Order: sequence, then structure tokens, then C-alpha cells
Amino acid sequence: MSSEAIHRGEWRAGWTLVLAAGLGYGAGTIHFHSVGVMIVPLEQAMGWSRSEISGGMLIASLSVGIVTFFAGAVADRIGARRVAITGLTLYALALVGIGFSGPTLLSWYAAWSFLALVQGMATAVIFAVAVVSRFSKHRGLALGITLSGSGLVITAVPPVALWLTETWGWSAAYFGLAALVYLIPLPLLLAFFRDAHDLARSTAVQKSAAALEDARATKKGLSIRVALTGQHAWRLAFSFLVLAIGVATFLVHLQPMLIGSGMSAETAAYIASVIGPSLIVGRLITGAVLDRLRTPIVAGIVAVFPALCCLLMLNFNGSIAVAIVMAIMLGVATGSEGDVLSYIVAEYMGEKNYGALFSVIGGIVGLGFGVAPYIAGLIYDIFGSYTLMLNVNLFAALLASGVLFTLPKAPEYD
Repeated sequence: MSSEAIHRGEWRAGWTLVLAAGLGYGAGTIHFHSVGVMIVPLEQAMGWSRSEISGGMLIASLSVGIVTFFAGAVADRIGARRVAITGLTLYALALVGIGFSGPTLLSWYAAWSFLALVQGMATAVIFAVAVVSRFSKHRGLALGITLSGSGLVITAVPPVALWLTETWGWSAAYFGLAALVYLIPLPLLLAFFRDAHDLARSTAVQKSAAALEDARATKKGLSIRVALTGQHAWRLAFSFLVLAIGVATFLVHLQPMLIGSGMSAETAAYIASVIGPSLIVGRLITGAVLDRLRTPIVAGIVAVFPALCCLLMLNFNGSIAVAIVMAIMLGVATGSEGDVLSYIVAEYMGEKNYGALFSVIGGIVGLGFGVAPYIAGLIYDIFGSYTLMLNVNLFAALLASGVLFTLPKAPEYD
């Protein structure tokens, strides 16, 4: 059988996995992409400051990486299916818990703490483990399609969450979002989500634990110890952490920024929804490009987009057209960043311990997604504007771009 025929068979056998993985991954990001809509209603209903509200994501980001590491290591050994289904089931319950929080700030933080414990089993790491295990030639594109699931969430969640909030209140909005998780992605995961390890388990030839361990041993890549004592892992972690700080600030605070410029909440929400389609386009293009160009070049270009967003916001005059341009660039940057990170870890670390190593690097990057919104909210509470944060993010994005452009060639594994 020719190589091209093998790769066509790869797509025919794996497209349902990619569909299920994409929707599952997207569902696991609902909490992040809905909180921007909730900031102003929570300020009004509870009297909490923006930094206090954003503190929920800070708590989540500080602990989710630990859970993700163990979840990724388990997925490396037993397959991603059981980890993802368990994680997403509990994640929906965590959204319900957030809806029940209040009136004390402590209850808000407690709900987010529970979400952090369970969301680690439904992060991009788990879904990427499955895709990496079943795709080789077109791995970049497959990852791009999978990670585009968050683009659907960014497109749909802000308007839906706003409508639910204005109709029944912010608590009901979280209940409704949790219901969507149970109705759409979970049934698809149950039906189609199986990685190479899960498929091996289902065949009569490879049912024994010894055979499964032998299959795992054939995977190429670094051990966890070797990878974490080398420079590549930490250069990747640093550059993507710095990049995440800039992206996360905009993802959470774009709508409050636009409202502060004089826009209505409805206009700001619909502008924010432009991020979703842009994210999808960015991920698909980046995924295809990653299969053809050197990864550091693609990564370095991606890191420039948040810097451009900062420049536009620092000089923003309230123009809807400029706001849409910012949303488009933010969507492309967000989508491309996730694509590149999931791809580059496999390229530089190998497949053998991909889940565990991706979770370590992704967990560090996740700190940026939690810390940046909190710091941005704190800066706003103190200074009454986001100017300082935008200037810091501008420098950080350019720094990340330089680090990524200068990455050495990825090693080859025997």
C-alpha cells in the first residue's frame, strides 16, 4: 500500500475522533470564555471587584496544571478515552457549582477550586494525546481541527451567556452552559473518542497488559527526566507562558475594555464573538502550515499578533472597525498558539511521554491564562485603566517571538 493511501486511510479512520475531540476540548474551555460576559453583572450583583472575580481563574490556573500532569500520564498508559469522559462529566458539574456560588466571595473561589481539580482531565493535553497517537503525516492539520473546538465556544458562548444572563441571571447562565456539555460533546465522546491505545485494547490480539505495554514501548521520544533536564522544554514553557499572558488578558478583559470605551454590552459581546471564527481559521491555516514549514518560524510569527493587539488598544478611539480587527487578530493568535504548542511538544519531546510532558509545559502556560486576567483586573482596580498591562504585554509578546524564532532544530529519535 502506498504512503498516500495509508494517509488517506488515516483520515477516513480518524475524522470522527477529531470531531469528538474538537467538541470535547471546546466544551472544556467554556468557563474561560464565559467569564468576560459575567464580570460586569457580577460586579453589580455581588459588589465584587474585577480582580476578585478574576481571582477564580487564578485559583484554577494554579492547580489545574498538577491535575493535568497526572491525567496526561494516565492517558499515556491507559488511553485518553476514560480520562476525557470522566473529566468532562465532572467539569459540567463544576459549572453548576459556579452558578450556585455567592453571595460570599469564598464560595466563588471554592467553586473555581473544584473546577480546577476536574478540568485538568479535559484539557487540550488529553485530546491532543489521542490525535497525536492516530495521526502522523497530517498531524498538524488534525490538531488544528481538534483545537478549533474552542473557536466554536468563543463564537457561541458570549452571546448565549449574555442572553441567559439578561433573561434569567448569571447563575442560570452557568446552569445552561453545563447542560450544553451534557447534550452535545459527551455523547460524541462516548461514541467516537478512542485513541490508538483504546483501539489496541479493543482488539483480541492486544488485550493483555503486557502487549499494551510493548506497544507503548515502541513510541519514540524522551523520558520525562531527560526532557525536563534539557533546555528545549523550558524554552518552550517560557516563551508560551509569556505569550499566554498577552492573549489571556484580551480574552477575558476585551469586553470590559470595549464597554469602558463607550460601547454597549451587546456590541462588545458580538465583537468578542468574532474571535471564534478567527480562531478556527487561524488554527486550520496554522495546522496545515506546520506540516510544511519549520515550526520555530511559524511560532515566532504567531507571537507577533498579541503585540499588534496591544498597539491597537493603546491607541483605541472607540471605532467598531478597529475593535473587529483586534478581535480577528486575537482569534488568530489564540488559535495558532494552541496549535503550535501541541505540535511543537510532539516534535521536540517525542510521543513516548507526550501526555505527561505536554501537561507540564501546558500547565506552566496555563498559569499565564490564570494570572494575567487577575493582574489585569488588579491594575484596573488600582489605576482605573488597562494601559500599564497593555504596555507590559506588548513587550512580553515581542520577547516571546524572539525566543521562538531562535529555537534550534528539533532532535531526531531513534
